[in-house]
Amino acid sequence: MKINKNMRLKAIKQHINSNFDIYFYDELKSTNSSLKELAENGAKEGTIVIALKQSEGRGTQGRKFYSPLNGIYMSMLIKSKQSQPIFLTVSIAVAVISAIKKVTGLKCGIKWVNDIFLNNKKIGGILTEGVFNRSSNKLEYAVVGVGINISVPHNGFDKDIKNIAGALYNNEIDDKIYCKLVAEIIRQSYKQYKQVNRKKLIRKYQSYSILINRDISFVQNNETHIGKVVRISKNGKLVVNENGKNVKLSAGDVKILKL
Repeated sequence: MKINKNMRLKAIKQHINSNFDIYFYDELKSTNSSLKELAENGAKEGTIVIALKQSEGRGTQGRKFYSPLNGIYMSMLIKSKQSQPIFLTVSIAVAVISAIKKVTGLKCGIKWVNDIFLNNKKIGGILTEGVFNRSSNKLEYAVVGVGINISVPHNGFDKDIKNIAGALYNNEIDDKIYCKLVAEIIRQSYKQYKQVNRKKLIRKYQSYSILINRDISFVQNNETHIGKVVRISKNGKLVVNENGKNVKLSAGDVKILKL
């Protein structure tokens, strides 16, 4: 099925009904990389790059992010005074979950810190890349990428992720849902990241977490540890009880021991 990106762009702008600079492409290497270039050339907050597919999409720690057709691949430029990109990731994760529920009725969850899950399958993720001022070490801007599998690819997922990857729908959806979902993610994202009440934000984020009270494994100092997730801290860290002692994780991968 041929996708008319111009019609999609028009519909997305109509749904948003706000002043965003949106660039829509058939294919890019990476929406984050393209938006970074725009940011370095003076793009304003609210500049957004969307692609129908990515050839070199990436996730955290430089991993490849599989980005075929039938997905949402978009990056948003945020010029925030917040000093910790983790709060941007938390904000956008809450926005994505809220947008999906509003548009589709589906209840997704968050696997700390940036993975979106549905029915024990990863259906998307968020990649926040911050650029800091060298002299003040304050955040100048951030590019936040969102990737969501809307439907299962025609040929299925790559063999290395087929057991863990999922999608919102098993079959293709019409353009209306795509456009509404993209528009709602944009609207919710720029609303949530301005949330000054961080306690409220963390409470909402924790309510979406699929890790609370779950046994996980995590790596610290090249050693694998096992513990039970207690909560999300006020700073967005994952609090894990390991042998009666609480450990706070600020970054890294965690693995659920039993799904």
